[in-house]
Amino acid sequence: MRYTIPITMEWYYTLYTIMTLLSAAIIVAVSLYAWRYRDVPGGIGFFWMLFVAWGAMLFWALELLSHNLALKSLLNTIRFSFIAVSPFVWLVAILQCSGHRAWLRPLRVVLLAIIPVITVLLTWTNPIHHLIWPDYPVYQDGSFLIPVRVFGSWFAVHALWGYGLLLSGVAVLVHTIVTSRPPYRLQAAMLLIAIVVIIVPDMVFVFGVVPGMTLTLTPFGYAISAPFTAWALFRHRLLDLVPVAYRVLIQSMSDGMIVLDSRHRVAELNPSAQRLVGIPLASAIGKPATEVLPFAQKWANHLQAEHSTHLEFSHHHHDDGVLHVYDARISPLTDRRRNLTGYAIVLHDITERKRAEEALRRSEADLARAHNIAGLGSFRHDLRTNCASWSRNFSQIAGLGDEEQHLPMDMIQKFLHPDDIPVIQQAVEEVSSRGGSSSINIRLIRPDGTMRHLHDQFEALCDEHGRIIELFGTIQDVTDYKLAEEALREARDAAEAANRAKSAFLAHMSHELRTPMNAILGFAQLLSHFSHLSPEQRDYLNIIHRSGEHLLMLINDILDMSKIEAGRMSFNENSFDLHRLLTDLEDMFLVRATQKDLHLLVERSPALPRYVRTDDVKLRQVLINLLSNGIKFTSSGQVVLKVEAEAEAEAEAGSDEPELNHAPSFPPNTPCSLHFSVSDTGPGIPPEELDDLFEPFVQSRSKQKKHEGTGLGLPISRRFVQLMGGALTVESEVGHGSCFSFTLPVTVAETSEREGRQTLPPVVALQPGQPCYRLLVVDDEWNNRLLLVNLLKPLGFDLREASNGKEAIEVWEAWSPHLILWISGCPSWTATKPPGTSRPPEKGRIRW
Repeated sequence: MRYTIPITMEWYYTLYTIMTLLSAAIIVAVSLYAWRYRDVPGGIGFFWMLFVAWGAMLFWALELLSHNLALKSLLNTIRFSFIAVSPFVWLVAILQCSGHRAWLRPLRVVLLAIIPVITVLLTWTNPIHHLIWPDYPVYQDGSFLIPVRVFGSWFAVHALWGYGLLLSGVAVLVHTIVTSRPPYRLQAAMLLIAIVVIIVPDMVFVFGVVPGMTLTLTPFGYAISAPFTAWALFRHRLLDLVPVAYRVLIQSMSDGMIVLDSRHRVAELNPSAQRLVGIPLASAIGKPATEVLPFAQKWANHLQAEHSTHLEFSHHHHDDGVLHVYDARISPLTDRRRNLTGYAIVLHDITERKRAEEALRRSEADLARAHNIAGLGSFRHDLRTNCASWSRNFSQIAGLGDEEQHLPMDMIQKFLHPDDIPVIQQAVEEVSSRGGSSSINIRLIRPDGTMRHLHDQFEALCDEHGRIIELFGTIQDVTDYKLAEEALREARDAAEAANRAKSAFLAHMSHELRTPMNAILGFAQLLSHFSHLSPEQRDYLNIIHRSGEHLLMLINDILDMSKIEAGRMSFNENSFDLHRLLTDLEDMFLVRATQKDLHLLVERSPALPRYVRTDDVKLRQVLINLLSNGIKFTSSGQVVLKVEAEAEAEAEAGSDEPELNHAPSFPPNTPCSLHFSVSDTGPGIPPEELDDLFEPFVQSRSKQKKHEGTGLGLPISRRFVQLMGGALTVESEVGHGSCFSFTLPVTVAETSEREGRQTLPPVVALQPGQPCYRLLVVDDEWNNRLLLVNLLKPLGFDLREASNGKEAIEVWEAWSPHLILWISGCPSWTATKPPGTSRPPEKGRIRW
């Protein structure tokens, strides 16, 4: 609808339109500046506040300039869309700039935006329902078509909601002005003025305060507000130092921040300071610092200074009650005229730093104490000046006093042993030229003439360009270690000599004992052949023979142990029949087990190879020792020898449960492992005795009272097993028995090197028709010769004797014996042989 009025106001509308466009232009310039600070807290909200104002002004000016009713209606719709959301945007921006950002939770923002969003939707659909404007009437004044505002029913809702949001923003700014400190109070006041000069003209128009007003005075408000806002931005840096920055930087800082006025009254306490003293800000504002802050008296004198000062003090923190140490930095606050307005005090908690410093002091003291205890000194050699600084500890070591020394290296070399100077010079040259480190032992001669042994370690130090400029190192006095090492070496040599003497003595004594023991056993055997002995005499003879056998066994054990300790026991590998060895052992011990009513079991793996290569003599001895002990110490139950085979690859894999009994057959020359175990149901061995069980001459205390023995069987067995490549272990439980086990690496063989050796029956005489064989017996022991003569003469041999090599040669030359029995250990042939010969010259067919 268009109306025409007779009196024209075209000049007014032209000026009005120019002011509107000018306001829009200023807002654009301010918006572009604000966009640069969009990352500053509150900056993006401030930009959108200016943007909606710019949109409202721009499209309002375009609406006034348009002469097409349809276009004017569209521009009016766009303009009012900006106006509908502007209160919401302004409130959000004010909350951000004033430090109330936490209030803008998503749900609250959505609730605030409901009415503006509905208003925008109703604006664009107004032709359907006319809730915003019932009509869009205009009147013409000159070249301008001026719209006449006729509001619908929803416009009232929009107006009340919008002004409510704007007034809420005003209230927030007023609160900020009251509670903030300069310069934040001035900034909030500027923002409040800029908003009020926009709200008041708009409210005058909307509520019809001035009768006959056809156009809103809001553009004039923007014309005033926009330059004022620009002045606030450029002159007072509104977006450079806003209250949000204060909240973020000051309120959230971990250090305590206290602001006092010129009369030393509390003007500000940040949360950290409030937690420190346990007093809220509201209770502290305006009160003297000495009344509110317990520690204020400690730095009261520093408040008189004109420059920033700092001091340290201790205080019990209110939260944890723990004594903390603080560094207080006190800075005076002045205005532009240099007049004192107050003090800013920052309290930095340095408790951890103090603890670290104290820990460092203790560490340095401990290090110095450790250096003293260890006799450790240090030095630093400057390669550019050839001077060195030596620690106090080194001065004490060198006998130069108790103070640090700064001496040239040439002077230090005067204290070194002459033989060590080339060594240290070479080490220094190598490290100085190539870098790295060096470790040498040197001798130092003190001024008093005493010599100290030192261990010197040093490394190269480089400058920022990588050039080697210094050597840093340590000197440790190892004189006591050297003396102890020398004493230890002498003791070790003495012990080794004593051990060799012991081994030689045992070997000699064993040989000396074995010689008469052979005579005892031999003559006992010889007497047993006499047919006229009474039963009682034969019993006595058996006792002599058994005792002699036992004594001979002890002698053999001692001799074996001496060979082991002397390192003369060797590993003699050969192939043999393992099954036959086990059968012989079973036959050997079956009678002894039966005599004690024990069950002797020899269990063999089905795939156990028949022929293997290892030291069968030592293996036989080990099994004899273990079976003998098992039968000896078991009074009831059983003794079990179990032998299993395992492929070498499976043994190396270390399977937890190898299937030993189901292993395949082993082809010749295949490596495999044999696992032996001897278990019994005897009394068992206490755990505390297991560790010493394999030591020489040690027996279980529970058994040594009942059974005889030297305690050498197990040590010898363990050494034999180790020599064959295994390890002998024991598991035992008191009252349930013991189990000795070991695993040996062997090689499967095709045949036995001992195959064909048959046990011959006892010889009682020569077969009829045999010639008379001449035998010469040579031995320096008369009883040995007598024994052999009495054993061989009844068989039909012609015998002669000789006590040494000279006699043997004489008998040989005169008698020409068929066989010479030369007993090992008697005065040998080499004592009387012609030069260049190793045995008697052959004469006829003689067997040695």
